[in-house]
Amino acid sequence: MKDIYNISSVEDLKKEFKIFKEAKENVAKILNKKKVTARSWKILYEKYILPKVQEDMYFKDEISKYIFYLVELNGKLQMDFLEVSYDLYTNEKKANKWYKQIVKKIHPDICRHPKAAEAMQSLENLYKGMTRK
Repeated sequence: MKDIYNISSVEDLKKEFKIFKEAKENVAKILNKKKVTARSWKILYEKYILPKVQEDMYFKDEISKYIFYLVELNGKLQMDFLEVSYDLYTNEKKANKWYKQIVKKIHPDICRHPKAAEAMQSLENLYKGMTRK
């Protein structure tokens, strides 16, 4: 699989993948998404590649990123960064999978980050809102 961190422009993206359809499929795999929607190389780069590269420049690891999102952000911004979608509120299995994926990284028994407990509480609150009937 190709490394998107070596892509710093639309031209790099074109050189790396050559075929647009292949680029969309590979970017979806790299980002763990079912599919990506873009109608041009520029949109693919600006919507998917650039934000991922910029986001990862500021956090030393994925745990720090999740803890920041859970403790320091709120509202729509928090939901966007945590990839909370309508599906998580309508499909309990998806919500449970999403929750467990994050718990494995930030649970205070596993994670030694000073704000792990606070982040875990925030995650619990989000999850309870999703599974409330």
